[in-house]
Amino acid sequence: MDTNDQVVRIEQRLEDQTRFLIFTVDDAFAFGLPFMMGWMTQKVFLGAFIGFVVYLVWKHVKGDGGMARLVAALYWFCPPAITPYRSFPPSHIQHWRG
Repeated sequence: MDTNDQVVRIEQRLEDQTRFLIFTVDDAFAFGLPFMMGWMTQKVFLGAFIGFVVYLVWKHVKGDGGMARLVAALYWFCPPAITPYRSFPPSHIQHWRG
């Protein structure tokens, strides 16, 4: 029996973000929404300029950590009333007593 028949291959890129053309989905929205608004109001160049500026600001805010870093920042810095993680324990509690 050949040992290659028993090899289980695991996909290397399971956690890669979904892409739209060459951009990640959140980057495409950052540019696409202002661009589409400019297109609908017949101000394509203004929409493209604003979309490009929003895209650059979004890339700077997102940084190297990507969306996972922004989601973690939502947990740590938002008050418990508006956090999307209502089932998680409050982030301001540092020591739990058992």
